[in-house]
Amino acid sequence: MPALVLVCVILLLDVTTVSSLPRLRSSIIGGQRAAKGRWPWMAQVYVAKTADFGTDCGGSLINEKWVLSAASCFKPNFIKEDSLVRLGAYWLSMESDHELQFGLRKVIIHPNYAESSKGDNIALIRLDGAVAAFTFVEPVTLPSPTDVFDKSSDCWIAGWGMTGENVLLKEPGVLQEAKVPIVPDEKCKRCFNNLLPNMVCAGGKGKLAWEGDIGGPLVCQSGKQWIQVGIASFGILTPDNKICTTSFYTRVSSYMDFINNNTRLTAG
Repeated sequence: MPALVLVCVILLLDVTTVSSLPRLRSSIIGGQRAAKGRWPWMAQVYVAKTADFGTDCGGSLINEKWVLSAASCFKPNFIKEDSLVRLGAYWLSMESDHELQFGLRKVIIHPNYAESSKGDNIALIRLDGAVAAFTFVEPVTLPSPTDVFDKSSDCWIAGWGMTGENVLLKEPGVLQEAKVPIVPDEKCKRCFNNLLPNMVCAGGKGKLAWEGDIGGPLVCQSGKQWIQVGIASFGILTPDNKICTTSFYTRVSSYMDFINNNTRLTAG
């Protein structure tokens, strides 16, 4: 197994590019259709790379003006004016009844981000407007220092990403969800030996985030609240081209100062 770890290939979850709207992607591996409105903070982020091409990412609404996502969605470059955030979306290729769409006023990428496998894969998106009322669309709760989640926690991912290599989702591209366990660090290191404290991994039994899910939230239940524990960051392919059974996430609790300082200091 140690020899296997050394030659594993890191696969960024945002590698697939698409040409124009509507865009169909495959969904979370091992997922199922989510009920409408179950994940009211879920954001679909279209990141324009050129005038004709872009990538699909996920995100989460954290207050009326800000969306949390991944830095790797916006690197090495993007066109802010042609990018789009959809809130309340259910179908990928058509608008939903309660959908809100915003442009991007600014994107704040963590200053230490270099690549997903080295951590700090987090970004803040300032919408070019504000959510007027939290009805169908609502912000997710961010973690507190006392929140602890482990393999026994009730945790879920959602998104419009890949179900596997080049497996397309049938129209109209319904939001998918999957229940995934938090995986202990020791087990995660069997796939990725360079796991950092600011990362968390989750998945198993054929259920994990994949291409197109990057930036999307990993949420766990605490009492009656859903807490965002992670941001989808990357997956692993083994040398025999098999998908590792877990996906890797940015640990949100490690970045609360980055989130709070930037959303407060740059508000308005």
